[in-house]
Amino acid sequence: MTKFWRLAAVTAVMGLALAGAPAAASGAAASSSPSPALVAAEISPAVDLVVTRFTATVLVPTPTPVNSALNALVAKLIQEERRGLLGNSLQALGEQYAADQAADPNKYWAPGAPVRSVRAQVNATCTGWFVTPTGYMISAAHCVAKDSSITADLLAGVLPSFIAQGKRAVVTAFQNVGVPMNQEIIGDINTMETKWYASNTQITDVQASSAVALAVKGRNGQRGSQMLPATVVAAGSVYPGRDYALFKVSGYDNLPSLRLGNAASLQVGDNLYVDGFPGTVTGNDAFTTQSQAAPTFTSGLLSASRTSVAHVPYLQTQAPAFHGNSGGPVLDTQGNVIGTLIAGSTDQTGALVSGYMFVLPVGIIRSVLADHGIRPATGPVTTEYDAALADYYQAYYKRAVPEFRAVLAAFPQHPYAAQYIRLSQQQIAEGHDRTPSFPWLLLVIAVAVLAAVAVGTAAFVIVRRRRSRVRSRADATAGTPAAMAAPGPAWTPPAGPASPPHAPPLSGGPPPAAASWPPPPAQPAGRPDSAAVQPAPAAVQPAPAASWPPPPTQPGPNPPHAHPQPAGYGMASHQPSDGQAHGWPPPAPPAAPVSPAPTSPAPPAQAVPGSAPGWPPPAPPVSPAPPPPASPPPDQPAPTAPTAPSMHPGGASGWDRPTPSRAQLTQPLDYPPSFPGPASSAPGPAGSAPAAAPVIPAPESGEPEPGAAVIQPPQP
Repeated sequence: MTKFWRLAAVTAVMGLALAGAPAAASGAAASSSPSPALVAAEISPAVDLVVTRFTATVLVPTPTPVNSALNALVAKLIQEERRGLLGNSLQALGEQYAADQAADPNKYWAPGAPVRSVRAQVNATCTGWFVTPTGYMISAAHCVAKDSSITADLLAGVLPSFIAQGKRAVVTAFQNVGVPMNQEIIGDINTMETKWYASNTQITDVQASSAVALAVKGRNGQRGSQMLPATVVAAGSVYPGRDYALFKVSGYDNLPSLRLGNAASLQVGDNLYVDGFPGTVTGNDAFTTQSQAAPTFTSGLLSASRTSVAHVPYLQTQAPAFHGNSGGPVLDTQGNVIGTLIAGSTDQTGALVSGYMFVLPVGIIRSVLADHGIRPATGPVTTEYDAALADYYQAYYKRAVPEFRAVLAAFPQHPYAAQYIRLSQQQIAEGHDRTPSFPWLLLVIAVAVLAAVAVGTAAFVIVRRRRSRVRSRADATAGTPAAMAAPGPAWTPPAGPASPPHAPPLSGGPPPAAASWPPPPAQPAGRPDSAAVQPAPAAVQPAPAASWPPPPTQPGPNPPHAHPQPAGYGMASHQPSDGQAHGWPPPAPPAAPVSPAPTSPAPPAQAVPGSAPGWPPPAPPVSPAPPPPASPPPDQPAPTAPTAPSMHPGGASGWDRPTPSRAQLTQPLDYPPSFPGPASSAPGPAGSAPAAAPVIPAPESGEPEPGAAVIQPPQP
């Protein structure tokens, strides 16, 4: 039955495989080399803008003039004018006065009261991507670090107003003494104010809070964003260290996420993709807010593999990026993340140099996730959305529509599924759909094959069970003593004197020995202890042609061993009870008629002590043999044959012989001519003739009569 179910399962799988062969082939072709457009569409829902807001209290003092220093400066300028080192105009004196203060403003101005306290804030934008559907996101450490760049940004948000106010006051003072103003004087005043406020302003109580602009469905099916708070779970050291940050967005368990790849398999020259939110677009007033929410997808070659001074590996790529791409995913051509974009090279002015971007390998990201017990994964929304996109980009629009609807059912806020449904319906209406029809014929064939196999196997099992029941019933019946002694069809020897009648077993002797095969023939009536020799037939009569070896049949109780036995090992194995006669041998199995084989003289068969009449089985037809020697007179006692040593202490030989295995019982028997095999005990095909009786030579002096019981005393 197990084989049937295995075969049925294989057939069903083959049928379904054939049914889905066209779609599977197309899908495999698409997945082997996805287009950049397909990769960009797949990863976009999982890439989001990360905004970290830094807040701080800025303490701005009031500049107080150092009169002694200012008076000394004025005196110096007058002396230089008198020596002719300066021009004698007020403008020349004003230019030198402003330049000296710009060079060292703290020498002439000191912080004083009042100190203004200003609450300042600054937003840092980066890129992040979900690594699990439960809201874990990867970005860069410098996006959340409170470093000098954040301090400068905070000051830049507060000090300009104070600088402008101080500059106006100084310009007014210059004008009040009649100094003509020019761009050189104004520039030096601006430098003086900027330096002084930057060096005397303090920043305290810096706080940072991050939020993720989750991509959601916007107006007209386009992408929108929803700000959600994000918690910083862990962060590394800023570039050139392990520049990573791990966020957690709570409240979701089925978000789009990205698959992790293997950066070690990359080679220089491989193409890479970068996705993120560069500052050149984000916050650009030239674009609408909704269009700014879409990420920018770029590509470039892998240029080199580097190691930073902090002993951290980095990859160099030519893919264009800008401020704001930090923390964004870098992907291979299959859409798997191989790293996170961190930094870029700058020139002497601090401007980024295009084509020199550096990527933190994904192996570090994996180790960070493992340290926190986080397993990267993609959820149903990602897998269903990717499958729908694959069909969409193959123009299988009818198939893609229900798949995109399944995405919306799992994540109603999906940013792109509704738009793709609308586009698919539009393509269907315009007749551009190429969805393959379902191969009903292949499915019908598969079902028919499965049904045929099921019917055939069921019939086989039923027939086999019926045969097993018949065999079990026959074994149970044949294994009882009554069945052994039950009368059967009369066995007629082909020629020679009839076998002597059987006699009951010896009385008063030891209990009968354990049964062995073949069962011994009974002793002649009236001579329980006689060892007389049976007269041998005058000649061997030719037996009807029969097939040799006999066909395998169902084994009866205690079937004969599958191999010939040497003389002396075939001791009696069963004695009939009082009043019972052996029903042995049963009728020989009739064999199918075959053409008679040429006959040749055969040596006389060797009698085995303890064997039953009819043993060994008849040999192929032979020519008449010379008559055996005459039997001794009836009144002369027959000599007894020496007995074989017992195989079991205290019992008859043959007790320790193992029962033949089923494999031996069911093998076709093919004995050599010197050791004929046992005759089958099962009836043969109808219409076959009984086998010829074997030639039993007369026993010589000292041999027991064939079939007589030999009782052996225990051997020492």
